[in-house]
Amino acid sequence: MKNKVGAAALLTGTVIFIVLNVIVIAIMILGISRVGTAATLYEEGHAKQIALLIDAAKPGTTIKIDLSELYQIAIDTKVEPEINIDCEGNKVLVRVTQGEGSTSTFFTKTEDCEFTVDKQKRRLTVKV
Repeated sequence: MKNKVGAAALLTGTVIFIVLNVIVIAIMILGISRVGTAATLYEEGHAKQIALLIDAAKPGTTIKIDLSELYQIAIDTKVEPEINIDCEGNKVLVRVTQGEGSTSTFFTKTEDCEFTVDKQKRRLTVKV
């Protein structure tokens, strides 16, 4: 009787170990596949670039940024690109893949900030 109880405990421990290993490996593969596309680097880079340009701009300045790289990544990942500038919260959000996207903050306080995304020309226009 003791041998059967010991074998059952050993089998249960082995099954739990295998299941946990499969979960960890699946999480690693998902993370590597997301980083492997370099889409996150483009999201982060463009979010920081837009935030830095807003910080450097003087009031009344119009900034135009080419977004063709982001649109190409969005086409590849079959996701609608999202670029949002929150002037009250001083945040820039860029998302071209499934997930949260990349957020960057800027320090310049802007009362009137307008932005438009021209999907045909793949261009972002920001009026500070």
